[in-house]
Amino acid sequence: MRRSASGSGPSFLGVGPEKTGTTWVHAQLSEPSDVWLPPEKELRYFNMVREVPGDNWLQRFSVMNDPRRSRYRAYLRRRIKHWLTHPLYPIRDTRQFRWDCDFVFREHDDDWYRTTFADRDEQVVGEVSPQYFFMTDEMVAHAASVAPEARVLVTLRHPVDWIWSFARWFARLGYIANDEQAMWRFIEQQRGRSSFATALDRWRAYFPDRVQVMFFDDLVADPWDFYCRLCTWLEIEPDQSQKPLVSKVVNPGRANNLPEGWHARIFELWADDMAQLEDRVGPLPHGWRSR
Repeated sequence: MRRSASGSGPSFLGVGPEKTGTTWVHAQLSEPSDVWLPPEKELRYFNMVREVPGDNWLQRFSVMNDPRRSRYRAYLRRRIKHWLTHPLYPIRDTRQFRWDCDFVFREHDDDWYRTTFADRDEQVVGEVSPQYFFMTDEMVAHAASVAPEARVLVTLRHPVDWIWSFARWFARLGYIANDEQAMWRFIEQQRGRSSFATALDRWRAYFPDRVQVMFFDDLVADPWDFYCRLCTWLEIEPDQSQKPLVSKVVNPGRANNLPEGWHARIFELWADDMAQLEDRVGPLPHGWRSR
């Protein structure tokens, strides 16, 4: 895999979608010395540049009720806390300090994105932003133009478990009401915009022969094997010191609590998509095609 070079962009993109083990992937890849990931998981650059074009530091600190901006304030608070306990940090780690300042205060454009990954001592460099998976053709094309040599990691989870976890997460955040009617409406709306097969086709079209699909089921069944296969794909050696840690649950979900009868209803919504996905990637994990 291509290593870091001046202005060359990331070596790989972890594109999700959400609730498929992306936090675990980011946590494990943050440890090896021959891999560098941005301190902030989920840069979301290719989403943000379309949703809030021209976003700048003034908007990030003046628009209070937009989570797309509030994350910059949250990141700055965390870094200030770190600076207060490590007062020499800006001197001892000037590269990290510069990255912090650029992330919070600099306008994010293609040049900023490319230089984020530049000159990282020949490390494999990448980012994990699960919001990328269902992007439009135009947005994926933009990603391909900015990171033309990047490889793409897609992690997938059984659609029933995935969308139910996603809906409960949105309810906890207050984006939808926490009742069955609102959650079912959300699930139906997401079906119209959340085809695994269509999204995978899109990424493969713009990143031909460079898209790796891995399944959440395999991560749950054998985290160490999943980690080793991930390292093989990145062309790095597995860090044996990580072996006791890879089984640790990162960002744990909650009990399933799927309402009675909903599994079959959701399965029907995604049945055709699962069949199309199987045509593209081969046999799906055990239980995917069962009601």
